[in-house]
Amino acid sequence: MEILILITIGYILSYWLRKNNKITQIDHLKFWDSILLVSAIVTAISAIILFLLGEGIQLVDINMRPIHKYAGAITILLMLFHVIDHLPQFKAFFVKRG
Repeated sequence: MEILILITIGYILSYWLRKNNKITQIDHLKFWDSILLVSAIVTAISAIILFLLGEGIQLVDINMRPIHKYAGAITILLMLFHVIDHLPQFKAFFVKRG
């Protein structure tokens, strides 16, 4: 699970860079959205391969369970970061209007 710690440190660093105007908000969002997309694709492909293995169809000769587990954990962590990044856009939904 060291990868989750490294991703968290990377996110905090890029968040700090964004807040201190070293990188733009768009660059920050594009980078993390791209990483989220890649992790979601890896999770989905490994899930399909695991399903096919359960059906008796072997496409690859490697154990996909650890890949699926880590890619899924990374995807969940990045989804939480994604929600944090976009929370201000939904502020109107949570604020009572007079």
